[in-house]
Amino acid sequence: MSTRYTLGIVDYLVILLFLLISAGIGLIFRFSSGKQRTMKEYLLAGRNMPIFPVILSTTATLTGTGTMLGIPAEVYRYGIQSLVQPFATAIGMYLAVYVFIPVYFQCGVTTVYEFLEIRFGKYTRYALSAVFFMQVIMGLSPCLYGPSLALSAVTDLSLNMCILVIGGVCTFYCAMGGLKAVLWTDVLQAVLMFIFVIAFYSAGVSDAGGISNIYDRAMSGGRLQIFNFSLDFTVRYTFWNCLCRGFLYGFGGYGASQLEVQRLLSTNDVKKAQRCLLFSIIPVFVFHSLSNLAGLVLYSLYYLCDPVLDKAQTGLTKYDQMMPYYIIRKFIAYPGLTGLCIAGIFSGSLSTISSILNCLSTVTMVDYVQPCFATISEKKNVLLAKTFSVLYGLIGIGLAFAFSYVQSLKQFGITLFALEGSAIVIFLIGILTRKADDKCVLLGMLFTYPIIIWIAMGTLISGYIESPLELGRSNCSVSDDITMNWKNFTECSSFNNTANLNGTCFLPSEKKEPFVVYKISYLWLHTFGTVLTGSMIMLMVFITGWNRNVIAADSRCLSPVTRFWNRKAAANIACLIPVEDLRSQIVTLKRKKNLETVSKN
Repeated sequence: MSTRYTLGIVDYLVILLFLLISAGIGLIFRFSSGKQRTMKEYLLAGRNMPIFPVILSTTATLTGTGTMLGIPAEVYRYGIQSLVQPFATAIGMYLAVYVFIPVYFQCGVTTVYEFLEIRFGKYTRYALSAVFFMQVIMGLSPCLYGPSLALSAVTDLSLNMCILVIGGVCTFYCAMGGLKAVLWTDVLQAVLMFIFVIAFYSAGVSDAGGISNIYDRAMSGGRLQIFNFSLDFTVRYTFWNCLCRGFLYGFGGYGASQLEVQRLLSTNDVKKAQRCLLFSIIPVFVFHSLSNLAGLVLYSLYYLCDPVLDKAQTGLTKYDQMMPYYIIRKFIAYPGLTGLCIAGIFSGSLSTISSILNCLSTVTMVDYVQPCFATISEKKNVLLAKTFSVLYGLIGIGLAFAFSYVQSLKQFGITLFALEGSAIVIFLIGILTRKADDKCVLLGMLFTYPIIIWIAMGTLISGYIESPLELGRSNCSVSDDITMNWKNFTECSSFNNTANLNGTCFLPSEKKEPFVVYKISYLWLHTFGTVLTGSMIMLMVFITGWNRNVIAADSRCLSPVTRFWNRKAAANIACLIPVEDLRSQIVTLKRKKNLETVSKN
């Protein structure tokens, strides 16, 4: 019989207080700071935000439940290889500070898609903003459904209630307070997220018998391989795909994504924005590293009996439920502490959802409404922006139940944003080169995007998941259900399909091996998209004329890095003999040779 834990009144009060504070922040900024009379005040927080909230908001925005719950579950099953990603992410973020961020301030844009129109043309702007819309609207649903499912499975919280509360509160303070409310609530949420992780470590390390025991158990379980240099693209985690994915996540996610760039644009100058992103590297690195190492702690706690295999006793059906299951079971006897941890899980969801809602509203207004209806007053623009925030929040809540089949929050989130890598290379071409125009970019997208979408959707629909490392069952309760689950698990694992652990499995005669392309690791999707799209656009540039430059050498669209290269190249050319002088020398040499010939004759 599975156990569901009943929260005490103090726990509910803590959760309620957290939600009320989040909603209250939205009300405070609705009736203060200029009362949102302009779009600049509502969408960009007046461009006068201090560094501290921007740093924590930048940290929390992309560090949601996929990181808090998904990464430990992946490490528990597949080992610590993914620890390479935080190091690569830090490098990518550092480069984004100097390559991407100055360009947006040079161009004076509100969205990154405004820059694309300045650099390439309006069709590129609309195409990539439309892709952004599709990705993030779909991304709202797992952000709501994931933590709600994890908590409802191990507590007496209702799944429906969790979704409605998280989505409703987030939509309220985002619509009421604008970006300023989102930034300050992110501060609270980032703190609670770290409290959740610290609480897990304080209990988990002690229960596992200390760090040495965690290391020994992880080593004996094969979880410590971190330098797997395999070039097999079907291997879920290798050094190379973790390195590439981590770098693109840091470089593009924080340099070319509206979700993060909008926070940096809320500051009043480029130097402050760069400092914010530089300082954000440390908490992002720490949180992602802790999330990876948490997977080893989980394994050391359950190395004798996998809680998903033992679902008759635990009630767990997905590995993303393991973190909340352990921490709630551990702290249920301490009034208020369980509620604080649940608030931390909610925080990971709220920070991502609020960022998505605010960005969707901004992109809708700046990239679509204002260009088409330039005569609308500022007051009506602000009202429309709030309306869109509410509308997108309702859409996210409505779609949340469509993702009950998701077996890995981390895999689903990365696969959903498979086109992100293609967008990164378009931005790079725009700020690092003077080549490529609207036609080149659109043709490149036309030929490559269908391929990327096909591969990404195929990996999800096929249901293929690589067999995990060996999971413990020696100390599980002896029952027919456990035996059957383990039997089905091993049979499915032999077919690389571990998605179904509920007693249902397709045997070899009933299920064929998936197409080899669908077995590609989800971590390679962004890298493939980047290489494929970049190559196709450069091919279009070569066909239309490689020597043709579409922007001036001093264009504001070029990164300072590119301008530095151009100045250095110009200095090197200046050191050479001028063309006219070279021609004069050639003429002199010819005349001298003719005179020598005449004298000989």
